[in-house]
Amino acid sequence: MTGFSDAITSSRYVRLTTFRRSGEAVPTPVWATQDGDTLTVVTQAPSGKVKRLRNSPVVAIAPSDWRGNPKGDEMRGTVEIIDDSDALDSAQQRSKKRFGFEFTIMDFIGKVRRDNVPRVVLRITATTDSEAPETA
Repeated sequence: MTGFSDAITSSRYVRLTTFRRSGEAVPTPVWATQDGDTLTVVTQAPSGKVKRLRNSPVVAIAPSDWRGNPKGDEMRGTVEIIDDSDALDSAQQRSKKRFGFEFTIMDFIGKVRRDNVPRVVLRITATTDSEAPETA
């Protein structure tokens, strides 16, 4: 196992690329926080990225701007989807600490717009190419 680059862990936004069943890449800019050797992302359970990750846990991740334009080298990883409330609380606290008022506002807007849809944590572990499973 390997860790993520400093460019990824220190970037305000990261581009999380998930893969459709066809193998087509779908990049999405997200906020991620470091938790030991992993990164965590808080997201809505019924989102497209979660649906794609249930099919294939393989991702690519790179530092990016708020639009998802890459600002550095991409790394491969695998994702574990966690719906445990303690893990969610912990990940949300890390996000609030790192991203401050912006995270609080975006979290509130997401809850209002989606009628308090359940949230999950994506725990991303860096992999080497030889460790990563196939995308399709």
